[in-house]
Amino acid sequence: MVSRVVPRALLRAAAAADESSDTVPIVVGSVAGALILLALATTVYLCSKRRCHRAKSTLVDSTCDDASHYELSADVDVSENLEWGLLQRLDAADVQTTRQLATGVYYNVWEGAYDGATVFVKALVPKRQTLTHMQCFLDTLNVASACVHPCILGVLGAAWSQPLVARSRSTLVGVLEHMDLGSMRTVLMASNMYNLAWHDKLSCILDMASALAYLHSRCVIHGAFNTKNIILDSTKRAKLANVGLSRVEILSGIAPGVWWVAPEMLTAGQSSPAIDVYAFGRVLVELDTHRRPSRHLTLTNETIQHIVTEESTSPRFTSMCPDWIQDLALLCIARKPEARPSAATILAVVRSQLDMM
Repeated sequence: MVSRVVPRALLRAAAAADESSDTVPIVVGSVAGALILLALATTVYLCSKRRCHRAKSTLVDSTCDDASHYELSADVDVSENLEWGLLQRLDAADVQTTRQLATGVYYNVWEGAYDGATVFVKALVPKRQTLTHMQCFLDTLNVASACVHPCILGVLGAAWSQPLVARSRSTLVGVLEHMDLGSMRTVLMASNMYNLAWHDKLSCILDMASALAYLHSRCVIHGAFNTKNIILDSTKRAKLANVGLSRVEILSGIAPGVWWVAPEMLTAGQSSPAIDVYAFGRVLVELDTHRRPSRHLTLTNETIQHIVTEESTSPRFTSMCPDWIQDLALLCIARKPEARPSAATILAVVRSQLDMM
């Protein structure tokens, strides 16, 4: 492996270009840090207040001329009937599940089959199977299905499934592209810095930079960019999953994974493309060390302050980490969002470095 350093002048120029650019606006108004905690405790109520028409309009608008174009994801318009949008409706008889892979606050994920191919099958957990949450789920799938890119997990469609487990009821399921290695976090936990080559890591970095630049070009903020949502395969490129999560779903995931959340999101609820860039920098650190940057913490005002003041300082890299990766990571996790590069700049830097190897 050849380790090359990004010229400091290039990085400074990239950062300066982003500071003067009008393509990185701030979307969502500030709210107090304490309101984030309140939002976590009142998920259902907030979700019922969302409206889906704003998010739908952002999917076809790639100009990003003002802050209102950016959306974290689909919002919900509660109605008597579910609105499927442009999502492909699949025949439930063709969707089977074989084994459960994961469970979370909102969703369970199974490995299954559709039309003879192995797929992921995603469904709401039983207590979330309400009209409101189902519509939110459909809106999320619509956002993800509209984002067609080699490095974004594909959405085949959705179906009204038969009960997935004993003594449960029929439910809405999303059918997603299958990846055979699982999440990047799982791979990092099962390996170490000595048996996972930087050559493979650099390929993943390029793929994720490509995915993030694509999303931001479509005015879509991922909001939950971390190694758990980066999915790997033995033959395909790395892919970004969980595109289109609702703001409430993103907030509910902050407590167990607070390390990847940008300081401005934690303290003031500000969301912009810069929060994804911050998370990208944290992923670079995790790829190097195979350790998550922070401990699991209970989200309180005190722990928020601790994270912002102490854990946003310069991370420790291993001696095996290329210098240019360290420089790029430090730019991405800059305290001020306006000091971070854009996703397009990140992609350009990664490509230029790989071209020199």
